Amino acid sequence: MSLRRQWCISLIITITVLMCASALINICHTRQHLLTESQEHTQDIANVLARSLAESPTSTTLLDTAFEQSNIDAIVYRDKQNTILFERNKPARTASAPRWFRHVASLKAPTITTDVTSHSSFIGQVQITANIDTIYSELWKLLSRQLMLFITAYLVLGALGYLAVYFLLQPLKRVQEQAAAICDRQFIEQQPLPKTQELRQVVEAINRMSRRLKTIFLNS
Repeated sequence: MSLRRQWCISLIITITVLMCASALINICHTRQHLLTESQEHTQDIANVLARSLAESPTSTTLLDTAFEQSNIDAIVYRDKQNTILFERNKPARTASAPRWFRHVASLKAPTITTDVTSHSSFIGQVQITANIDTIYSELWKLLSRQLMLFITAYLVLGALGYLAVYFLLQPLKRVQEQAAAICDRQFIEQQPLPKTQELRQVVEAINRMSRRLKTIFLNS
C-alpha cells in the first residue's frame, strides 16, 4: 500500500472518530438539557394547576386551557379517593424525526405528579405527561447539522490533506527519478533541497552518492 493511500486512510479514520465523538457528546448534552428543561416546565404547570385546584377542586376549565395551550401530552386529575375527575390525552402526532432515530435516542417523557392540598388537607393529585416530540425534533436537527459539518470537514480536510501529501511526496518522486538517472550514468543532483528535515536528509544523501559515483566513474 502506498504512503499516500495509508495517509488518506489514517486521515479518514481520524476525522471520523473525532466527528463522531463530537456529535455524540453534543447530542448527549443537548438531550439531557432538553429533558431537564421539559421536566422543569411540566413541574411549573403542575404546581400552577395544583394551586388553582386547591381553591376550586371541581373546576376543570384551567385544566382544559393548560392541556390545549401547553406542550403536554396528557393530564389526569384524581380526587382523594383516586377517582378520575379529568383526563385528556393528545392523539399521536406526525413523527418529527425518523423512527430509527427515536428508537436510538429512546427518550422517556417526563411525568410529574403533584398533590393538590388545601389548608394541609389532601384533595387530590394532578398528573401531567410532557410532550417530547419537540425534543426529538431538536435532536434530529442537531444530528443533521453535525452530519453536514462532518461531510464539509471531510471534503475540505481531505482535499487539503491530498494536496499536502502530493507536495510532500514530490521530493521522493524526484529521488526516484534521480536514482533512475544514476543507473543510466547521469549523475544529477536534486535542487532545491526539501524543507522537510527527514526528506532533506534523504535528498542530501542521494546527492552525495551521485557526486561520489560521478567522481569514481570520471576517474576510472
